[in-house]
Amino acid sequence: MATSCAPSQHDGGGGYSSSDVAEALAELQQVLAKHANDPLGMDGYLFEVHVWATFNFDAAAKGLPYRARRYADGAGGDVDIRVYDLRDGATVKDAQLKTTGKHLFSYRYGAMDRVTTTTEHAHCRQHGVRGEAELSYGGAASLPAPQ
Repeated sequence: MATSCAPSQHDGGGGYSSSDVAEALAELQQVLAKHANDPLGMDGYLFEVHVWATFNFDAAAKGLPYRARRYADGAGGDVDIRVYDLRDGATVKDAQLKTTGKHLFSYRYGAMDRVTTTTEHAHCRQHGVRGEAELSYGGAASLPAPQ
């Protein structure tokens, strides 16, 4: 399942609407319900929703033509979030997200952006692993999240 926060029909794409907020809330509720018995894993799924939603809210608020798509439960393979251009649908960035920085060390993530929490971002930098505390592209960025 992929979620997108595509431009709102209500505001001409220059901001986000109540339907965009409702989509983010529905995604949160789905994660909470699906992973209620996995509290250790739930933080990673909630982190993905946080990054996806805050990137899209920022891009929409700035009137930028980029949106993130979240791939739930491994549907995107190694890609957790894909950023695409609304004008032509082209993928402009792929990202792997982890709440534990040590999991970003894997070679299989290759050229993908690696996004983690602010706490783990510092850990990654100490060990020479490229990892960011936010997803950013074209002037839009997600909000950093502490561990």
